[in-house]
Amino acid sequence: MTLTDVGLLLAACAMFGLLYPHAIYPPLLWIISKYFAKPLQTSTNEPHSIDIVLSAHNEEQLIGQCLTSVVESDYPKHLVRILVGDDGSTDNTCSIIESISQNIGHQKVKLFRFSRSGKNHVITSLVGQSTADIILFTDADCVVDKGALSAVNETLNDESVGAVVGMLKVASDSSGLQPGLEGETFYRRIEAGINQLESTIGSTVTSNGALYGVRRVLAGSIPSASFADDWVNLLEALRAGSRVVFNPKAWAVENRRVTMYGEIQRTIRTASAGMSTVWYYRSLLSPKYGWTSFFLLSHKIIRWASPLFMIALMMGTVLTVGNTMLFGTLLYGQIIAYGLALLGYAASVNGQNVPIASALQYFVAMNYSFLAAMVRFKRSQRNDQWNPNEGIGNDK
Repeated sequence: MTLTDVGLLLAACAMFGLLYPHAIYPPLLWIISKYFAKPLQTSTNEPHSIDIVLSAHNEEQLIGQCLTSVVESDYPKHLVRILVGDDGSTDNTCSIIESISQNIGHQKVKLFRFSRSGKNHVITSLVGQSTADIILFTDADCVVDKGALSAVNETLNDESVGAVVGMLKVASDSSGLQPGLEGETFYRRIEAGINQLESTIGSTVTSNGALYGVRRVLAGSIPSASFADDWVNLLEALRAGSRVVFNPKAWAVENRRVTMYGEIQRTIRTASAGMSTVWYYRSLLSPKYGWTSFFLLSHKIIRWASPLFMIALMMGTVLTVGNTMLFGTLLYGQIIAYGLALLGYAASVNGQNVPIASALQYFVAMNYSFLAAMVRFKRSQRNDQWNPNEGIGNDK
């Protein structure tokens, strides 16, 4: 086998790895779902008690909207409590929560104060305070849809379901998303489709910190500050043999303005947390867990490995230098792709959107984030403390 053959094989494997999570896995799931669908059994609609759990740190601008949206839910009011943990806020977050608590009733909105200890510690403590059948987790920057609680309850009426993942929508106000992040909305649409197909077959293996519900009997402590708080309970449910189901009728809107720089910083943190969590639950990758192991490998691990595939593609290109046509095709193809990504960045800086270029910009930015997340994961850095406004501000 010549160096050109080695280079071609390396490049082909790298291309497959890059395309698989986005262009091969979704249609493959669609085909599988036609033969292995597992319908939900939700014949009854018994309303369960629900505790809303959220951690807040310096969220004075958004916490009021979040709590109000829960209070205005169409779910029976006597079955809902809101447990808020303040993680050492230095602004008016606590005052706003206390004001809402006084208006609604102290038994319905309960504030727990903590020194700055991280979201994972706060969430674990609040779970210990819960007495409801279902614990619904959300974030302070989210407005929960009026029918979200009913949708979560409906799904959990199937006894085989241990957790429900909701959907995050982008605020209708276009100013909430900085130019250049249109690729992020496209990614969310693909992600929602994958979650739905995985749920149809068995269980989705991803989470959405903005809105997800878990049976209280399955909810526990978060073992490490480096773990993803919104993923531990879901993977625990899967390990216990319960289903985790995506329900697009349970949705919330994120109101925080996002920039590309902020999105990169957030992705580095969340991807690193995800890697730490999957490593802890690596037993789920065993074939004995069936579709769950396949979904975790396809949906998460191969996607996180994308920057390694990009590096492998460059190495494979170099090795094909002996074949002028093949080398030129691979080299100029990558130059064009990265050039378009730079064009997308330049356009976003000037407040413009070039669809294909913006998508490539987002793809490159996220793969940079995954590579940085690998370094962060290797260093075992904590991921449960951050500035709530990390997505706000100018791109750098």
